[in-house]
Amino acid sequence: MKIQVLLGGPAQHLLGTLQAAQAEISKAVEVFFNRLGIQGSGGVEIAIGQSTEPISVRIGEGPPHSPSVTSAIAWSIVAPRELVALPWMDSPVAPRITENMRDLLASTEHVPLATDFLKTAAIEAIKDGVASVIDDDSRAQPRALPSSLLRSLVAFNVAIRNTDQILENLQLSIDAGRSLDDAFEAAYRFLRTKSIEMHAHPDYLSVLLGGEKLSQPTYATDTLLGEMVRTKHSALATAIRSDFGIDLPPVMWVPSTDIRPGLLGIQINERSFTRLGLEPGEVFVLEKAERLDVRGLQARPWAHPITGQIGAAIASTADRDRLGTKFLLWDELDAAYLCLYDEVRRNANRLVAIDVVEALLSRLRWTHPYLVDTVLSRFSMGDLTRLVRSLLREGVSVADFRGVMERTTEFELLNVEDLQPGDVVVDDRLVTSGPGRPDVELLVEFVRRGLSDQITDRQSDGAGLVVAYRLDGETETSLTSGDGASFLYGTLLPRLRIVGDRVRTTVLTSDEARARVRSAIAAELPEVAVVSESELKSTARVVLLNEGGPMEVQEELLRNRVQSLLADFVGTSLYVDTDGDLAFDFQSGRVFVRVRIAPGDRTVVTAFSITNRDVPPTEELFHWVATHTDSYLFGHIAAEELPSGITILVRHTILGNYLDPQELFDAVLAVTQLAEEVSAEIKTRFGGHVFLTEAAPQESLATPAPGAPDRASPSASPVSSVSSPSD
Repeated sequence: MKIQVLLGGPAQHLLGTLQAAQAEISKAVEVFFNRLGIQGSGGVEIAIGQSTEPISVRIGEGPPHSPSVTSAIAWSIVAPRELVALPWMDSPVAPRITENMRDLLASTEHVPLATDFLKTAAIEAIKDGVASVIDDDSRAQPRALPSSLLRSLVAFNVAIRNTDQILENLQLSIDAGRSLDDAFEAAYRFLRTKSIEMHAHPDYLSVLLGGEKLSQPTYATDTLLGEMVRTKHSALATAIRSDFGIDLPPVMWVPSTDIRPGLLGIQINERSFTRLGLEPGEVFVLEKAERLDVRGLQARPWAHPITGQIGAAIASTADRDRLGTKFLLWDELDAAYLCLYDEVRRNANRLVAIDVVEALLSRLRWTHPYLVDTVLSRFSMGDLTRLVRSLLREGVSVADFRGVMERTTEFELLNVEDLQPGDVVVDDRLVTSGPGRPDVELLVEFVRRGLSDQITDRQSDGAGLVVAYRLDGETETSLTSGDGASFLYGTLLPRLRIVGDRVRTTVLTSDEARARVRSAIAAELPEVAVVSESELKSTARVVLLNEGGPMEVQEELLRNRVQSLLADFVGTSLYVDTDGDLAFDFQSGRVFVRVRIAPGDRTVVTAFSITNRDVPPTEELFHWVATHTDSYLFGHIAAEELPSGITILVRHTILGNYLDPQELFDAVLAVTQLAEEVSAEIKTRFGGHVFLTEAAPQESLATPAPGAPDRASPSASPVSSVSSPSD
């Protein structure tokens, strides 16, 4: 089986240096294949590819793939510290191959760093696609075993070297009348490892475990370890059950001199996933390093292992003490468990076997025996295992296992041939066009629609705003027919990247095509959710990436964040006016908040308040405004000429690119206090009317006024939404 590592785009000039590491890559791949019991790969070839992606892997005659998550982890491993010195990098750990990463790969100044990254990414990408090594004619295939079964087992990173045991297990399943899919489930239950191993250098492991030196593998719950270590492990197990709905398998700490200090090897089945930990003595805080530097604290950028949010690692004990209780701190063990949580999240499907689902059903039977009996009368244990695994694979929790099982009892199909022209399906039945996908795949789609609340909340990070690229029918067909590579790399990836690295993105599809589209892009974009229209709540707001540039999308994201912060600040009085500005009554006046794009690829947030209206236009008024507009520490005074007279307002503008919640609240308070002071002076000296609260708004934020503009243009009058103000 030929394996090729293909360099494209900015990485092509590194062909020679990566070819020098060809033997090292081949050896690493061979070692992994041997662990799985796969016969020799025949080596790895390094060549130039046609893709614009810096690196991709082709196994056999299949299409090349370039997993983004693999690239992200490889990036974090090879050069976390070196990247801090590169001022044009977005972050020291890039969740995708960003434009800045491309710049680094294209540079001739960091060739060793770029080569190490490509080497690491190539090895991990080959491991990702290992199932493609096995085909009907492959010399890697043990005899007498179906290739589809072997591919499934290898994809889950279990060893297939013990052919006799696998054959015996397979024969037992067939004799019991099980399908090949259920035979896989029986084999996987037998072959998978029942624990997760955490490999670390002995010296680093001692740091993680509070000074305890291990000479042999030790379970994380062993009383040999300190109470704090066991308490943190218990908290992790609780979080995983709460978030995913499955139990954390036993975790074993393994001292290993094969891994350098500071790195962690998290082994699930036969594959080890390398993650970057904190350096000994460091703590992690969610605050930018440059902000801590201003306070005189020594810090370096470090990314949160789960969210990718850039915070800071602090090594000095004195600096840690100076932070006091203002920040939540994570130590080395906390960071290691965050890495483990993230790998459990990404590999949750590999942790699910029949015995896991049996345990879930056993718990449910105690309180809902009839429900369990009803479900098992319709679906095999293998069907339910594949359902749970499919949901977890795409980030859908089964914590509400009762709700998932209740949804399965409602599963019903409707053949399109049974519909008459003009018929409309008004219930939840899935319309199919006859035999096609297996029932379990249809069951998964049906259950997902019943979990729209969870899916919407996840894709919007709980804020109700989903950032998505919507596929049309032609594009869906192209992607799922194998002809969509140019669209995937030329259109979809660039559009998903315009929102940056820390915004959850979604691919939006039709109901019928969702599963097929997910399958088509899973290798390259395993972290990008594919969601159908029916799986989003009707109240969800969607920002489409199909149109507009990055700043327009960033503007909408910022607007949603400001809206969420203000809603927490002022409650239900927040509403959207006819110009699209956020508005609320506060103290004795009304405050408006506007989000817009500013020159230089920046976003700004302006808080303003109208203080007076219908003020007679006099020279004295204009002189007063001109000489007092910048007399205040926070806020400015402005005058707007309208047919009815002069309107006076105060405003304060802050940058939105790195908006701090407290900064927003301070801006609102400053505008409110200044408005109260100015309104009284203008009224006394120049007449007119004080602008007081108008009638209550007609619509709340939950239901914005229909037909209202998206937002006012930067040049529009800030009072154009105000009508008939009165004393």
